[in-house]
Amino acid sequence: MKKIPLLLTFLAVCLAGPAIAHGSEKPPKEGVMIGFNGKTNEQELEKYGMKIDHVFNSIRAVSGTISPAAKQAVEKLPNIKWVESNQTVRMQGQVPTSGLSTVKSTQAESLGLTGKGVKVAVIDTGIDLHHPDLHVAGGVSEVGYTRSYNDDNGHGTHVAGIIGALNNSIGVVGVAPDVSLYAVKALDQDGKGDLGDIIAGIDWAIRNHMNIINLSLTIDQGSQALQAEVNKAYSKGVIVVAAAGNIEDPDTRVTDVLYPARYSTVISVGSIDRTYHRSSFSYYGKDLDFMAPGENILSTFINPRSKSNLGYYQKDTGTSMATPYVSGVFALYKQAYPSLGISAIEWLAEKNAKDLGAKGKDKYYGYGLIQAPKVPYTDISPTSSYAAYIDDLYSRHILKPTQDGTFQPTGTITRADAVSMIGMAKNWNGTPRNTAFSDVPASNPASGYISSADAAKAIEHKYQNNLFNPEWRLLRGDAAFMLATSFNNPMIDTQAFKDVNSSMSFYEQANALVKANIIRAYADGTFKPETTITKQDFVEYLAKELH
Repeated sequence: MKKIPLLLTFLAVCLAGPAIAHGSEKPPKEGVMIGFNGKTNEQELEKYGMKIDHVFNSIRAVSGTISPAAKQAVEKLPNIKWVESNQTVRMQGQVPTSGLSTVKSTQAESLGLTGKGVKVAVIDTGIDLHHPDLHVAGGVSEVGYTRSYNDDNGHGTHVAGIIGALNNSIGVVGVAPDVSLYAVKALDQDGKGDLGDIIAGIDWAIRNHMNIINLSLTIDQGSQALQAEVNKAYSKGVIVVAAAGNIEDPDTRVTDVLYPARYSTVISVGSIDRTYHRSSFSYYGKDLDFMAPGENILSTFINPRSKSNLGYYQKDTGTSMATPYVSGVFALYKQAYPSLGISAIEWLAEKNAKDLGAKGKDKYYGYGLIQAPKVPYTDISPTSSYAAYIDDLYSRHILKPTQDGTFQPTGTITRADAVSMIGMAKNWNGTPRNTAFSDVPASNPASGYISSADAAKAIEHKYQNNLFNPEWRLLRGDAAFMLATSFNNPMIDTQAFKDVNSSMSFYEQANALVKANIIRAYADGTFKPETTITKQDFVEYLAKELH
């Protein structure tokens, strides 16, 4: 049990807009984001008196300040795609990290899931570089007044602790204590920030190959520049997690979560209390994805003695606190399934979430309370190449628990079981009934799916006396025929394997699965169609068909 040092009293965070200088002899300037149709041309904008703060080559845009008159002139230039205001960015708020037990299972701990090897960028007020309960791997400052990414506010340090406070003898423990934390300072000591600095931080995270970006902040209105940047992150395989937002005015008419959480390429997070009810301040709407603890969360905080190694901690509340729980859990998913893309990891997280509110996804709770990844069988390592496929089919209830808790991945699968799994995946009628096969009576539990598969022409009638041989071990060639036919993969008449030729009944089906990236050849270019297929291979092929 970790000991908890003395807590600081609550520190109020000022949420104010970015400061804009107003010279007495110069016209006032406003913050803008400008997008180009082609290559960015900052020299052209400087001719109009624009002071450029950031250049975003990846999305062909810049940010800076310009006079209203010059802005109107720039908007008419033929190579300018759009001009928008550089919005104010707000932090979303500041249990003992008792919320940890609600999102991270003991199974995740026993499997050694700690976020090791995963890089998480916290785009915020920085992270306290001297805190003994945090290890900061690196970072950058995108604000104008300092090159240091040390936290001078506290918000970023609090967020970082929820994600990755160290598992040592002091303080609190983060969801993923072995992640590599990176501090991206884009908000100042008063919690002020502008959108250009945030986008610059996201751009830095992409260029430095972060796996996850945590954005415990919001803006009220959409931004073309911000949307382009988070879309770029998604395309590069970076998971972006953002706060749904805090309702400051009880009379606010809620229509959806705030930005950037509202974008489809961003994972949005709302807050729940200790009783698993939505926090009264938490924004909601159709684009809400997950919930996490967000009230009275204890985490690391800045020490007023900036060079002291005494470690400070503080409780705080808001969707800012819920967001890093989800970032931490996604770090566990990334560690468990390093080869999976964002959409596959999101799908697993959605299926594993603890449903709250109305059944299924709803506007008040999204998919529900985020949960750490779990592999349902004791003999499956979460880092194995096929663990994600097993977890996928288990989440769909296609795979079931076993009596001894093992999966036996290198074991074989019967023909009846294979057809039943395909039938469940295809939502075929599995009601037991008579079949065309003399050895599959209606009393056979798989008879319904076998009958449905036969009707779909997914079963070959190649055995004498109308036999199906339900208990025979499934051969790789037969598996190819069943899968390609069941899922309507376009048939291919181009030989893909040295040992599968056009005289074989599953020739086009095997070629089709190669074309669909479902199966691949052995190192010697063969498929080995007459050998039995292992459970792990069949599960992988079936899961890939579903995606």
